[in-house]
Amino acid sequence: LRDGKAWFDHHLKGKRLEPNPKTKSITLGAKPVCINILDTQEWLEADRWPVPAVPKRLYLAENGLLSDEPIDQNGAYSSYVYDPVHPTPAVGGNMLPIRKPVVDNSDLEARDDTLVFTTSPFTQTTYVIGEIWAVIEFEADCETADLFVRVNRVSAAGKSLNITDAIQRIFFESSSGGRQKIELSLIPTAVRFDEGERLRLIIASGAHPRVARNLGLESTQAQAFMTQGVPAAVTIHHSAESPSWIDLPIADEFVG
Repeated sequence: LRDGKAWFDHHLKGKRLEPNPKTKSITLGAKPVCINILDTQEWLEADRWPVPAVPKRLYLAENGLLSDEPIDQNGAYSSYVYDPVHPTPAVGGNMLPIRKPVVDNSDLEARDDTLVFTTSPFTQTTYVIGEIWAVIEFEADCETADLFVRVNRVSAAGKSLNITDAIQRIFFESSSGGRQKIELSLIPTAVRFDEGERLRLIIASGAHPRVARNLGLESTQAQAFMTQGVPAAVTIHHSAESPSWIDLPIADEFVG
């Protein structure tokens, strides 16, 4: 409420406002962009958005790894089955009724219908500020399936907290499914990874009830009148010939 009132005072009354001493917010500071680092009281100002950042690519690999280098593995893939009768639940994230949007994702990661890929521990403080992109080689054996992608921060103690995510509904030309290279833009974020923390990628095919479950048949509109669905056998390819990856905006120089 304080920042909302300050915004109106600035734009409607022309007041010049200083940083809030209680929240340390520099909303309406000297520069046009104000950024809060997730889960901290650290605020940054910028001349524009997105801020200057260097892209860093992380590749999906076998054994649940996210690797800095391209993977030299032919035919590598990971798979799961999404069952609309028991849909993958929404855990935290952007849902209006949720009081705690950032929560421990351990139960979600332990499910059979999710895949988890994790980096090695960070060796130095790293800022990720901006839009994260995921490029996933996605295959399913039904008419339509959803691709849910989430990025988490894993503490040195192993607690996995959600940062940002995205979901996309995919339709195939054949009723027997198909394979597509999917590009997903995750909700922009600003987060700091400290030494010893890791970045984790979760892949699934649902976030119910945040997104209506995909029944695997026909169109989204037609599904509104259906009572039954079909399970989707999903394959995520991450081989040398069909890589999957995420691109991070590393903003260390901007922050420094």
